Amino acid sequence: MIRLSSVLASLALGAIAVPAVAQDIIPVTNVKYAGRFDVASGTFFPSSVDPDTLVSPGDADPVVIYDNSTTNGYLSTGASGAIALNHHMDWGTYTSGFGAGASVTEVRIAYATNLLAAAGAPNIRLRLYQGATGFGVQGTVISDLIVGPLPNSASGGYEGFIIDVTLPSALTVNDGAIGWSYNADNPVGASNSATGVLLAGPPNAAGTGVNKTGLLGFGGYDRYNENTNAYVGTFQASAAPVLSFAFRMKGRENGAPTSPWVNYGTKQKVTLTGDGSATPGSVDNVITVKVNPAGKSFILVAGLTQSDIFQANLGLQFYALPWLVQLAPIITPPASGQVDLPAAFPGDVPVGTKIYMQAFGQNLANSYVNWSEGLEVTIQ
Repeated sequence: MIRLSSVLASLALGAIAVPAVAQDIIPVTNVKYAGRFDVASGTFFPSSVDPDTLVSPGDADPVVIYDNSTTNGYLSTGASGAIALNHHMDWGTYTSGFGAGASVTEVRIAYATNLLAAAGAPNIRLRLYQGATGFGVQGTVISDLIVGPLPNSASGGYEGFIIDVTLPSALTVNDGAIGWSYNADNPVGASNSATGVLLAGPPNAAGTGVNKTGLLGFGGYDRYNENTNAYVGTFQASAAPVLSFAFRMKGRENGAPTSPWVNYGTKQKVTLTGDGSATPGSVDNVITVKVNPAGKSFILVAGLTQSDIFQANLGLQFYALPWLVQLAPIITPPASGQVDLPAAFPGDVPVGTKIYMQAFGQNLANSYVNWSEGLEVTIQ
């Protein structure tokens, strides 16, 4: 038994609809997952492994709540690289399971560039909107982010990149109309057409792409001047490829039954979850650690303070400092990589006490370079 005890709009100017012939829509065949960008620290963490491939059923990570991220092999820069001077806004409809919106912590974007490293790195200005219905109605900007510098093309041809973006803080998104826009910030001297957004669908998420109403059947987007935010027009497609911008949200829906166990932050190959009543004297609590690769050891730590510190010299993210409890390395089964640890809480733990935990796992070389999200448990 573990005793963590000791203890632990604006009005539209009019709907100007323009066909998609006024676009630069370019095939791109080399699309790959490239890593994660952390907005708060302005740091890009390259990775060739899409974390979606590491998530197992039952993981308590923030889940996908809106998905328009299936790329279709094309990019758009707008006519003559208009995306460098304008916000290109796509829109759709978000519906939560409880009617109370969601808390979004991560979004996924996708772009392509032909910029070589010598020319400088591209940036993407990403805006998120509430109440966007298109045709000049962008609703309200609820987030305005600079994502980058980001990876370059290695060949000098257009290469596509899928990037997960960790938001600087949780963003509340309400049920209903939403929007997202791309604006390419290329290095000085680069062509306006150097960087564009990857198109998505089918399939498309609710209210966007082939699911949009009021358009010609294959999606469309609004264009707004970056400097003045003036509405330029609505551009639509009457044939494939679908004119919809790749985008995805991850988070947790509001209004769901509360749990004393809550994850926060992001993980790298280690999953840490908890379950049980978390009441004083309870013995039904279980802490589950799953590591990748399986068969390697992990260390579990706990403290009374939440943190969010990236230690560059160690290459580790810390979510629970300082540590009050540290369990010696525990080896995981080679088949599953998962260990369930029963955790009893003493009867004298004050209700409302918060305990923060994190696990660190070995890689194939037996170095502790992987980590879990933070896990917060509140005594009920």
